[in-house]
Amino acid sequence: MNNEGKLIGDFIYDKNEKINVEKIEEMFIKGEGCNLIGKFTIRRTPGNFHLSTHAFGDTIKQLLFRGNILKYNLSHTINHLSFGNDNNISIIKSKFNNIDFITPLDNKFNLDEIDGKIFEYYLNIIPTEYIDLEKNKYNIFQFTVNNINIQSGMLIPTIFFRFNISPILLRYTHFITNQFESWINVCAIIGGLFTLMSIFNSIMLKIFKKDKIKK
Repeated sequence: MNNEGKLIGDFIYDKNEKINVEKIEEMFIKGEGCNLIGKFTIRRTPGNFHLSTHAFGDTIKQLLFRGNILKYNLSHTINHLSFGNDNNISIIKSKFNNIDFITPLDNKFNLDEIDGKIFEYYLNIIPTEYIDLEKNKYNIFQFTVNNINIQSGMLIPTIFFRFNISPILLRYTHFITNQFESWINVCAIIGGLFTLMSIFNSIMLKIFKKDKIKK
């Protein structure tokens, strides 16, 4: 969805134009789906955005009066969902490895096998800053997600995205350690292994000595 209109099936509906009820009826009968693409701004406060037929109540009534039994099947695939600048997200994905929570819902499929579900996605959005080797800063919003599906009953089937904005900023800094620091880390690891082995060895010696005394 966007500010200019709503995408229905294979054509754009402009809010200033009259809806072609016959076209919508034909699409319902064929069981056609739709592809929604758009960008919009959300406030930095808890809230939600959702996909449903609430805005087309008059059209739904007309279809019902025409004797059609409508099935709201909201089976869907989320091809892409992200928060922040798309260009920054592309750069981060090319430069950094820890990108699991930037777009965790990409290619997510959910099935409505009963023709009337409410899908709820709970998003925890986290402001994040990435700093690359050249000290360039890229600010985006990564997020974690949980979801539930419930039967809609008397309610209109809907896909909800309920979000909360975290007050904590995450910062990832890309850096390369020099050879001296690398050798120090290697020596520290080797020293730690020797310490553990000596402790293990002293414990085993005490155990064997106790066994010999008992005999």
